[in-house]
Amino acid sequence: MSLIGPLCLVAYLMGVPFGVKGTPVAVKIAIAYAYPPVLGVLCFLVLLLARSTRGRMARWPLVLGWFWVAGGTAFDVTATLVHTPDLSREANLVARTLLDSGHGLAFMYAYGATAQVLALLLFGGVWTAFLRHRNPWMYAAMQTDPRSTFDFVRKALRSSAFWLLVPLFMGLTTHRWHLGLRWFDLVPHGYDAHVLGVGLAVALVAFVTWLAWEYRWRARIPADG
Repeated sequence: MSLIGPLCLVAYLMGVPFGVKGTPVAVKIAIAYAYPPVLGVLCFLVLLLARSTRGRMARWPLVLGWFWVAGGTAFDVTATLVHTPDLSREANLVARTLLDSGHGLAFMYAYGATAQVLALLLFGGVWTAFLRHRNPWMYAAMQTDPRSTFDFVRKALRSSAFWLLVPLFMGLTTHRWHLGLRWFDLVPHGYDAHVLGVGLAVALVAFVTWLAWEYRWRARIPADG
């Protein structure tokens, strides 16, 4: 966990130069080439994290989480390829940089497939690791003797803020679903930032609400059983 969070931050910051005017094209291309290796390392670390405990996982949350992430990715990618198979209308800044610098369509398909699969495995892997670590995390938080629901949520997040990646990734996936719908003109255009913000906010509220529910449920369980 100690490396995954900072690396996710690095991956996010790597995207900043693509939106800054005047950034040399060579720098952007170098960063674009670095994305798959960084994502690959993150996937490997998340796999180790998921395998570091034998905690039980409820089947339906696991399936629903993977459906949300995989479905959003597949829907967005499919919608893109249906409407612009030559990627001429692709607006992703990383992809746009590679296309405009002369990278061929075959390379772009291979690069895009690799990056999309790795991102999917990262998002889904964090969800799987979270479900495996949920009970140990909640048990440890209860051992801090919280005095209220708010105190429990505060102590739980302070002890392992890493798991805030869960609502972050789930909220980001909302944007993927929206992009797919936008390609098919099923939603108004021009509201990407609004949808992303609402998706992140809803995911965070849902996560904190779940933490509060966990405390109230576990507080009813007698200490001896």
